[in-house]
Amino acid sequence: MTAAPPKESSKVYDADELAALFKVSRKTIDRWTKVGRLPGVLRLSIRRTRYDREKINAWIADGCPGKPDCNGKSGHDGE
Repeated sequence: MTAAPPKESSKVYDADELAALFKVSRKTIDRWTKVGRLPGVLRLSIRRTRYDREKINAWIADGCPGKPDCNGKSGHDGE
């Protein structure tokens, strides 16, 4: 039996990983997804969404266009 590869090698983020990355709540990630604020959204089903890691990382490198406070530096959960 082989072990699953570490999450870091995954080609996608899940909402919890993005919430930790941006220092916001999971609810905020869901809200940003709903309004189209995040790139690379991959809808697997109605309740299951993943985010293309390459597109998210490129978006962050570009300064998160369309999202104030890239990287969640203000520490609040609003936007």
